[in-house]
Amino acid sequence: MPQVDKVSFFPQVFWLIFLLILFYIFFLRYTFTNISNIFKTRNYFFLENSRSTHKNKINLKTLTIKNIFINTIFIEQLILNNKTEIINTFQNWLNISAKKMLLESEIFKEIGEAKVEQVLTEQALNTSEN
Repeated sequence: MPQVDKVSFFPQVFWLIFLLILFYIFFLRYTFTNISNIFKTRNYFFLENSRSTHKNKINLKTLTIKNIFINTIFIEQLILNNKTEIINTFQNWLNISAKKMLLESEIFKEIGEAKVEQVLTEQALNTSEN
């Protein structure tokens, strides 16, 4: 076999090692440096964005706490100034919802009675046919 021939074995091994070293140097020089640059820029942008989002979160927290405080004071003043109006509208809402519930219960009773009558007439028809 020519691959294992003692005369041509050394040159094959030499060129194999030489080419592997060339590929290794090429990858170290170009490919791995490009990949490392990509990771470095990615990490840089990631750190910058995380810092800015952290600052934004802190600002949002303080803004929302201020807004909540201001809104609660505003709502409290509205409630205190319009106390009787709010109570009247709430009572009206309760009355309307109670009337709706009564109407719905009467409708369900009528539907139930009609269903019972229908079942009774069907049973009466079935017994008269037999």
